[in-house]
Amino acid sequence: MSEPKENSKILIVDDIQTNIFVAQCMLDGCGAEMLTASSGEEALSIVKETELALVLLDVHMPGMDGYEVAQIMLANEQTKNIPIIFVTACNVDSEHIFKGYESGAVDYLLKPIDQRILRSKVNIFLRLDKQQRQLKTKHKELQKAYYDINKAQSELARSKKLASIGQLAAGVAHEINNPLGFVTSNTNSLQSYFNDFKMLFQLYRALEQAIVEQKPEAAVHSILKDISKSKQQLDFDFLLDDIKDIFSETKSGLERVKKIITNLKVFSDAEVEENSSIGIEQCIESSLWLVKSQIQKEFKIEKSFCKDVELICNASHIKLALMNIILNAVQAIQENGVIRISTEIRDDDIIICVQDNGVGMEQEVLRDIFNPFFTTKAIGEGSGLGLSVSFDIIKQHNGDINATSRPGEGSEFVVTLPLARTTDKVAATSS
Repeated sequence: MSEPKENSKILIVDDIQTNIFVAQCMLDGCGAEMLTASSGEEALSIVKETELALVLLDVHMPGMDGYEVAQIMLANEQTKNIPIIFVTACNVDSEHIFKGYESGAVDYLLKPIDQRILRSKVNIFLRLDKQQRQLKTKHKELQKAYYDINKAQSELARSKKLASIGQLAAGVAHEINNPLGFVTSNTNSLQSYFNDFKMLFQLYRALEQAIVEQKPEAAVHSILKDISKSKQQLDFDFLLDDIKDIFSETKSGLERVKKIITNLKVFSDAEVEENSSIGIEQCIESSLWLVKSQIQKEFKIEKSFCKDVELICNASHIKLALMNIILNAVQAIQENGVIRISTEIRDDDIIICVQDNGVGMEQEVLRDIFNPFFTTKAIGEGSGLGLSVSFDIIKQHNGDINATSRPGEGSEFVVTLPLARTTDKVAATSS
């Protein structure tokens, strides 16, 4: 434990300077800084401004006596815990002892003071003060460590979400590339067709000009012959039909890209913490669509959903959590495997169950699946963040997630989330 940098402080209060001097001499070398006051009023001024290990307080002083000073200190939140040892020249009977303790004193010393007794008692309170200040220092260190840990956890959670979103974006890139590929190809074809039509259009303009200028019939026939030849070379009827198909395919491809972007958009800002009311079926379907976009595998989906069930949640986070769980299930199954997704209401919760008939997991693997960076895949094939992200998100929404599995029989992930109450829906709508 780290040592306090400053020495403990003792306040000696007596209206007689000789008594103060004697006490200082007796305590010389005890390792404490000694402050003095010659009246009750002066003592109260010091205790309010200084952290003290102990007050040696004379009982009998003119004006404000020691009992009154002690009572005022006891009544003040800032000073009530400062230990007080009363010093008196009178024989102390039980009545005076009780009065002293009732005023806030912890002990008595009789004058003339025995140095050994004084130093022994003072040393006890100096050790207590040292320990107390060490605890305060350690408490501050723990508070800073707690803040640093929370900050690191937040940064880790943010990094995990961003990494998971990066994997998502990479996984669906081919889904965008495919429609963009034939849109680009169709655009090139349209460019070529445009050049052909441009040449044909120029021939028609030449024909129009020849007629307007009343050029010889031979010149007009020559242009008509060029037009007919060009139309045959271009297969004009084919071009018209192909252009119609090109526009149809291009529109379909762009709509596909738009749909992908729309579904990805909900994941684009994983740091937005605003909650809203959303149907659980919509969350699952959106997550499932994105999983299908990433996986080039044929598999069967069996769905059984409760209707009109809503959550108050961060939709992007919940969809990301569900996507990772479903993706994990799909990766575990063989070609033409089966994924079962169901929901049910249980008390005030919605239960989301994702089952697969895949390879399953050993208990040792099952124990670690929600840990960050844990993965059973080969190096470079997975970051091990997906289920960890899902775990964090579900917990942040006051939910729970559990997994069961048997090797060769598949796995089951069960997510529990609180249902949206009517008051929650109103609040979410207002915000």
